[in-house]
Amino acid sequence: MTVRAFEDHLTQSLNVISRTLATLDDDELDSGKLKQALRHTPYLRSISLLDAASTIIASSEPRNVGLRIPSQTYMPPLSGPAEVLRSGMLVDGRDFYDGQPVSASLTPTLSFIPVSLDIALNNQRWMHTVASINADYFLNFYSNHLPLPGSVVQLLRYDGSLLLDSMEKSSPASLLSNSEIARRISQSESGRFEEKLEDERVALTTYRSSRLYPFILVLRQDKEEILASWRQESIQTLAIVFSTLVTLLGLATLYFLRFQRMARAHEESQERLRIAAIAFDAQEGMVVTGPNAEVLQVNPAFTQITGFSPQDAVGRQLDFLKSDRHDAAFYQRLDQCVRENGTWTGELFCRHKDGSTRPLLATITAVRDHADAVSHYVGTLIDISERKAAEEELLTLSRALEQNPASIIITDPSGSIQYVNPRFETVTGYSLHEVIGQNPRLLSSGETSAADYKAMWTTISSGATWQGEFRNRRKDGTLFWEHASISPVFNDEGTLLHYVGIKEDISARKEAEQKLHLAASVFTHAREGILITSADGTIIDANDAFGRITGYQREEVLGQNPRILNSGRQEKSYYTEMWQSLHDVGYWYGEVWNRHKNGELYAVMQTISTIRDAQGNPSQYVALFSDITPLKEHERQLERIAHYDALTLLPNRVLLADRLHQAMAHAQRQNKTLAVAYLDLDGFKGVNDRHGHKAGDQLLVALSTRMRQALRDGDTLARLGGDEFVAVLLDLNDASGSVPMLSRLLAAAAQPVQVGDLVLQVSASIGVTFYPQSEDVDADQLLRQSDQAMYQAKVAGKNRYHVFDAELDRSVRGHHENQKRLRRALLDNEFVLHYQPKVNMRTGTLIGAEALIRWQHPEKGLLLPDVFLPTIEEHPLAIDLGEWVIDTALSQMQSWQAAGLDIPVSVNVGARQLQQPDFVERLTTLLAAHPDVPAHKLELEVLETSALEDLARASQVIEACREIGVKFALDDFGTGYSSLTYLKRLPVTRLKIDQSFVRGMLDDPDDLAILDGVIGLATAFRRNVIAEGVEAVEHGEMLLQLGCECAQGYGIARPMPVSEFPAWVASWRPPAAWQYCSSVSREDLQLLFVSVEHRAWVKAMHNFLRGDQRDPPTQNPHECRFGAWLEGDGFSRHGNHPAFPVIQRLHEEIHEQGAVLLQLYQHGKKQEAVQRLNEVDSRQAMLLQALKQLIDQASAAPQAATHLLA
Repeated sequence: MTVRAFEDHLTQSLNVISRTLATLDDDELDSGKLKQALRHTPYLRSISLLDAASTIIASSEPRNVGLRIPSQTYMPPLSGPAEVLRSGMLVDGRDFYDGQPVSASLTPTLSFIPVSLDIALNNQRWMHTVASINADYFLNFYSNHLPLPGSVVQLLRYDGSLLLDSMEKSSPASLLSNSEIARRISQSESGRFEEKLEDERVALTTYRSSRLYPFILVLRQDKEEILASWRQESIQTLAIVFSTLVTLLGLATLYFLRFQRMARAHEESQERLRIAAIAFDAQEGMVVTGPNAEVLQVNPAFTQITGFSPQDAVGRQLDFLKSDRHDAAFYQRLDQCVRENGTWTGELFCRHKDGSTRPLLATITAVRDHADAVSHYVGTLIDISERKAAEEELLTLSRALEQNPASIIITDPSGSIQYVNPRFETVTGYSLHEVIGQNPRLLSSGETSAADYKAMWTTISSGATWQGEFRNRRKDGTLFWEHASISPVFNDEGTLLHYVGIKEDISARKEAEQKLHLAASVFTHAREGILITSADGTIIDANDAFGRITGYQREEVLGQNPRILNSGRQEKSYYTEMWQSLHDVGYWYGEVWNRHKNGELYAVMQTISTIRDAQGNPSQYVALFSDITPLKEHERQLERIAHYDALTLLPNRVLLADRLHQAMAHAQRQNKTLAVAYLDLDGFKGVNDRHGHKAGDQLLVALSTRMRQALRDGDTLARLGGDEFVAVLLDLNDASGSVPMLSRLLAAAAQPVQVGDLVLQVSASIGVTFYPQSEDVDADQLLRQSDQAMYQAKVAGKNRYHVFDAELDRSVRGHHENQKRLRRALLDNEFVLHYQPKVNMRTGTLIGAEALIRWQHPEKGLLLPDVFLPTIEEHPLAIDLGEWVIDTALSQMQSWQAAGLDIPVSVNVGARQLQQPDFVERLTTLLAAHPDVPAHKLELEVLETSALEDLARASQVIEACREIGVKFALDDFGTGYSSLTYLKRLPVTRLKIDQSFVRGMLDDPDDLAILDGVIGLATAFRRNVIAEGVEAVEHGEMLLQLGCECAQGYGIARPMPVSEFPAWVASWRPPAAWQYCSSVSREDLQLLFVSVEHRAWVKAMHNFLRGDQRDPPTQNPHECRFGAWLEGDGFSRHGNHPAFPVIQRLHEEIHEQGAVLLQLYQHGKKQEAVQRLNEVDSRQAMLLQALKQLIDQASAAPQAATHLLA
């Protein structure tokens, strides 16, 4: 039981150490606070704090500060913070400042045991703490309580290192030489055994490890001494027994049993005495209870702490210490912790005998017997009331420092910063980490003189408090003002401990003082007048400039109202708006006319501001004004110069623009019409030239007066310069309302004017436009419109007015815009050429291609020439674009030749381009730029519909081009009025039949007749012919039957990009019907015409039933042209042909079916009639097929005759 008592004492002591270290907080991190923590731990020599470099930065032993503690020497190394108490090796010396590692060969006279604990501070930092345990305290304690004189007690670390030994000859720090304990401790944390010592003595060895800490207690007792003690007690007992046996020999056996019980009770009594001795010697309050918490024993310290004496406590349940600060759940958790862990340590609020509640640091340990049952509980109590009070006091002080609105800085006597509060960090920008160890000079701005610093140090060195102001520098470099109070702090012995500075940022106050000083200076010295009134308008102050401007001295206006300056120039509404602005936005700015003390008026530019109190209510008004009377007079003169004509004093162009804008806005608001009349004098230049400018000026002045008098009030007459005037006529109900004023203007301008001896007379031409218009227009556009109309009036004969035509103007402007856009398109290479093949339909040969321009518009896509070419028809741009087409076509021909394609190309040329004087020269230049292209491969097409004004010139140009090899074709032949003239006088080599005739020749006999005539003319004039507009195989067949073999059109190929052209050339084949189609003789040409007549009849039927034609075609089969042919020439020439009767029958059926459809139409069944048109179409197809047999026979006859002649 002795070893158990020693272990219990050791564990309780180490627990107190661990709790002392663990409860340190940020406020105790200095040497003075650490020294106070030693009050309850007499077995500690010092407590020290280490930084990250293992250097002591604070210690209860000042001589330890600054020492570096090598962890490898004293403590087992760790990779991170350890929140458990760790023990180092025994150290020789009193404390760390003189400690040296203990040598195994020497026994130290003075030593300590280092222990360490890592604690987490309030700011989440880790702090490493170390403590030095007084080894002699425990050695003396154990030695004084050994059960036998020869007993030996040892304290070991868990690794077997010897820390303490009650035998002086032992060598601490050596490893345990007896391996038996090492073996047994690995199996059980407590036990006993016999062992033979080095001197051959037999010892009974008892060992026990600490429940919480890495220590082992070993007790060795000499077996002989134990037995001798037992024998001595036995002899005394036997003497008593012998005397008793003399009288009670018969009870020997019974007494023997009693003796055994007494012996055991004696042993237990001795053990309790030893435990009690240990407890009574401890400075902590100790209480021993039984398993059921009844108090068995308390020591004096317990009575001192709780007020309960042993008589009050022993035998009672320990509940008398419970307070209402803890609930039942708390005590249940405590009890559970003791049962499960064997111990509990923590803070308890216990009830004192006097009824008060006191905080205690308590440890409760369960002590178990050999059967592992709880034999009793041992509790240690430490009164921490003073510490708690100190902690609360420190917490209050800490809060006062941390939350203080002033900056607080604490330095050591040398001036190194030890602490700054958060306000300091906010004001300066420096964090606590950045300034610790620094000198406050880091805030110096350099503006405080050395003499000021010397005076400050003289004051605080004398022990007094210094107060003053500094201008310091923040971390970001900005300067600020501080009011500082610096005091020295001394301890009880009068030693200087710290300097404490309490500082307040007074930058705002300083700035306010500077502003007040500046304001006072400005108020006094400003050249502007300053007037201050109360909220009710009473003048309370005025500066000197006020008197200079108004004529009133300050003393004259104090107590007056600013109305004494009122001039009467401003209406009441003006001041109402002023006060409304002061109320809404807090200020007003503007011009005011006031009255001087002497009665004169003067103008001021004035600003009035509202000054509000803390509640937001107006408290004063401040007016700042300057005299602008000279400026206003100068402005008036400049305005007249800038806005009025110097000669006539009429508004000039600048003022006209302003008035015209106002008039337009007025017209919009009032829904009225506005007229702008542009007037130019007719014949004024002649007056100037004949009579001189002086006479001309006098004439202008006189006419200006008359014309101004001819207008109404509100109208404006302005002179633009020279003899040009503009009149703006307001509030017209409509355009006709301007006629009287325009007439009066014309009359005023035409009246004679007497200038000296001369009588001068001119007239005027007026152009007029109106506003508003259907489109948005601005003032400049109105002036341009009236100017244009004025020129139309001059063209029309002068001395009149002309009204602007807006629709014509829009058309012209749009035309000009389009021309500009086309010019940009040419410069930006937006034009491309597509090529349409020209072929011989009978042979399928490609005879050339026509280059057709397209516009690849960036927004609108590919545009055809009909969209944009009319815009530049009479514009020089047409010439540039035409040359671009020729040049691009020549370049493409050159590229095709390089690729092995020989393709002639034709290009359209306008009449304007053709009649340019240098056309031939420019064409020659273009051909020279493409030397690989033969000139005869280029064909220029001249539109027959183009108005060639000079046919002789055009004929010369064409002839000159033919001489260099370039061919010409007459395009769209037959569409003009002078086709025969052109054909006769222009030396072209080819005629191009217009596509409109070709497309209509299948069902329009007139188009067919024109085609036949054109082909005949071409033959007569020995010109080649080509047809445009071939869109179907039938078109080609009929052209071949008419004798025209060359053609182009969508039925052959659409115009295509140059990239697609070679592939088309390689793949194109003519329809088989064209290859075997021959021309029809003139005698049988009538077959073609009657087929077209019949198609025309069926088309007319379609048009009538669909509503596209007013009258139906004749329904009598004998009256239509086809019927007349059948009964006449047709019967006589082809009546014997087998197909002829079929044609007759089909013709009659078609007319009969047509009559049926007409009846349906007349009975209101139009839709049914239209749907049954297919019956007519099917019979028409059969008729045309039969008629084709006649045509084929007619075409074959000339070929047979040709073979016979051959």
